[in-house]
Amino acid sequence: MGDFRYKLKNGNWSEKKHLHEIHEIYYEDMKLKVLEVKQELEEYKNLDRLDKIDKIEKFINSKY
Repeated sequence: MGDFRYKLKNGNWSEKKHLHEIHEIYYEDMKLKVLEVKQELEEYKNLDRLDKIDKIEKFINSKY
């Protein structure tokens, strides 16, 4: 959510890049900026976040 920056493997923060469409959703009276779930999966793969990758893949497989 937010600015879509993340900590890289070398410890530095990524640049604020908006290469993908950012959607605004409302949740409990808050406006949130989010990526498509498949793009979120790719971002976590870039970070080697196996815990998040597994959860997102299970979600995607249950929906499609």
